Amino acid sequence: MAPKRRREKEDPNNTWNMQFMAACKVGNTHEMEVLIEKGAEIDHFVKEGEGEEEIINTPLINRVRARDLPMIQWLASKGADVNKEMEQSMTPLHYAVAHDMPDVIETLMGLSPDTTKKNAAGHTAVHLAFFRRKVELAQLLLKLGAFHDFRDRQTGPYTMTQQSCVSGDMLLLETLLDLGESVHQRDMEGNTLLHLAVHHEHTALAEELLARRANVNAANAEGCTPLWRCVAKEQPEAIQFLCQRGADVNARNALGMPLLQYGIFNASKDVVVLLLQLNARVADVDSMGNSPLHWAASGQKINILEVLLDPPRLGDHKAHPEMHVGPDVNPQNIEGATPLHKACYWGRTEFINLLLNREADPTLKNALGRTPLHECAQNGHVDAATALITFNPNLMQSTPVDTKKKPAKKGKKDDSAEIEVRAKTAEVDAEDNEGQTALQVAMAYDQEAMVDMLIAHGASVHRPSAEHGTILFEAVGQGKQAIVMSLIKGGAGVNSVDPHGRMPLHVAVDRGHLAIAMALVLNGADVNAPDADQRTALHLACANGATSIARFLIVDARAAVNLWDLQGCTPLHKCAESGAVDIARLLASNEAEINALEVHTRTPLHVACEHMRPGVVQVLLEYDAAIEARDEHGLSALHMAVFSGCTDCTTHLIDAGALLNEPDAQHRTPLVIASQSGKVDCGRILVQRFKEQKQRGPVSKRPPGTPLTAQTSEAEGTVEGETPRAQNSEEEGPAEVSVELQGPSTAPSAAGSRAGSKRCSDASGVSSRAPSHVSMAPSAVESV
Repeated sequence: MAPKRRREKEDPNNTWNMQFMAACKVGNTHEMEVLIEKGAEIDHFVKEGEGEEEIINTPLINRVRARDLPMIQWLASKGADVNKEMEQSMTPLHYAVAHDMPDVIETLMGLSPDTTKKNAAGHTAVHLAFFRRKVELAQLLLKLGAFHDFRDRQTGPYTMTQQSCVSGDMLLLETLLDLGESVHQRDMEGNTLLHLAVHHEHTALAEELLARRANVNAANAEGCTPLWRCVAKEQPEAIQFLCQRGADVNARNALGMPLLQYGIFNASKDVVVLLLQLNARVADVDSMGNSPLHWAASGQKINILEVLLDPPRLGDHKAHPEMHVGPDVNPQNIEGATPLHKACYWGRTEFINLLLNREADPTLKNALGRTPLHECAQNGHVDAATALITFNPNLMQSTPVDTKKKPAKKGKKDDSAEIEVRAKTAEVDAEDNEGQTALQVAMAYDQEAMVDMLIAHGASVHRPSAEHGTILFEAVGQGKQAIVMSLIKGGAGVNSVDPHGRMPLHVAVDRGHLAIAMALVLNGADVNAPDADQRTALHLACANGATSIARFLIVDARAAVNLWDLQGCTPLHKCAESGAVDIARLLASNEAEINALEVHTRTPLHVACEHMRPGVVQVLLEYDAAIEARDEHGLSALHMAVFSGCTDCTTHLIDAGALLNEPDAQHRTPLVIASQSGKVDCGRILVQRFKEQKQRGPVSKRPPGTPLTAQTSEAEGTVEGETPRAQNSEEEGPAEVSVELQGPSTAPSAAGSRAGSKRCSDASGVSSRAPSHVSMAPSAVESV
């Protein structure tokens, strides 16, 4: 019976253990038994050295190092641990394998060690033997029943068999295959052993695998066969080797790409030539319908394109003439694009010339109706587009047919017959499915140099636009100044008219493009031309508040300042509506008619008050606008200001001398309108001014339409040159003003009212126009 083990511990000063180790080294088993009885530990361990040189010794491990087989067996019989870990997590069995000790291996295997234990590198004893290329030891271990799992990826992404193909270890590979490993096993990416051997250029291993019936056309997870690996690494010898053993040179990957297309994109000319010599099909297309020519035209290797256009072939060209016919240069993929489309998209000028000389058709359209010239225009490839447009079929290497030449006799080939030229030239104004020419595409993508080149080569600048008049309108509307100038230089009509009656100048002003507006005027645009609504460019500038443009039109272009639109509005009316104070002042100082009447007989002052533009009101009053001018409903500017609720406008008008108690055509005074429409703040202003006038004395009415320039006598309260009138209750201000300013009991008008006045600004706030028929509130009439 084995003695009871004691807990292992480091104790180099333990006398019994030191004596036990000494006895073990000399093989004194009697002394060792005595020491065990005294308490010596049979698995006592001692660490010797430091760092990488550190070793661990137990009596058993010490005897393994010494290859002392009898002592190993005796210690094991006394309970010594045959799986005790040494440095680097090795067991005694690992140590025996690493140091070529077959006798120790046999002895240890007879003691039933744990053969599944792994060292620090993850190797079992069997794997370690194979890893160290100690095949004989590995075979011995396997013969003695050691555990093995060759599918276990202990050293990274590969199994032991796969690792042999990566490292090129023929002996290991043969041994593993002889032990039953499958020649068809795959790694985590689906690569077979043949993939790995070929990829790492181990031709001898590849031959061995093929001899053991490995599938030469087996595909990995990406659908690539071993031949694809050879093409990717540009291994011509391996390519020939595999093809001679049945590799399919026209195989496709998981994306449907043929090997030839893959080679064109990833390999050199020599590899492509070799594939063609091995009968790779030039006519095969990928899943998107792209032929090898498409791929070559998209790349940067013109020498490959040249090879594809004149492919070399092995074998007798007389016996198989169809194998030596050049490919179709105009194949279209599922998007309708030809190789010429691809070359133009990428701007490959040399490719374009080469394809055109091989009768590539520059007029073919893709699914969007675009020609190769459209592709150049979109991407700004000026040189490529120039090559398309200037290509001359008559300068090709082939010669036109001589129609006067006598035909050859029947059955006899005329070797002197000349080749007919079938090449075409690009159509500069060809339209796509949306009716866009190359010029319009270039404009849309801001390709200014392309626009200049196309116009120089005859592209039409008068083409209609889908949403505008001509393409000039389109460029003007988008603010593309350089393109506008190119179109003008090319002869585009600056006074052409779109379906809305607008000219390019109207569009430029309406969009706020000052520089373009200046360019149009300097190139002959009619500055006073009206649109369908009879609005000139100045009308639009005033309506939009475009001060800089208006200043250019008025000061530099000398635009007419008093023209009417269909509503009878002058530019000053438009300023009054938009609140453009600076433009209003500019117009007034440049002979604009201050009191011009539109179709409803409203002056600019009426409009400014209606739209709550106090800044414009001030400017108009400074230039002597007629305060008491009436519109067709008898409304004065003060009526308008009160109805809109603009307190600032109301104040400016009263300060300028507007009469407070004048009725409109419906007999409504401003105060009545304030009461009916609920404009409380304006009503308060009127009441306050009535009180102030009462304190100053009676004020006579100013006749309607009397301009502000009429001199009023403050002392007498009469208009100069007018006979003073008798005072009565209808003509004077009220003796006592007591008006209840509140919302009316009935709706005053269809335009509605707002509960309370608000401060107005020149930037926003457009009120409703004053109604022509509004009932007066009885309380307001009685109070007045």
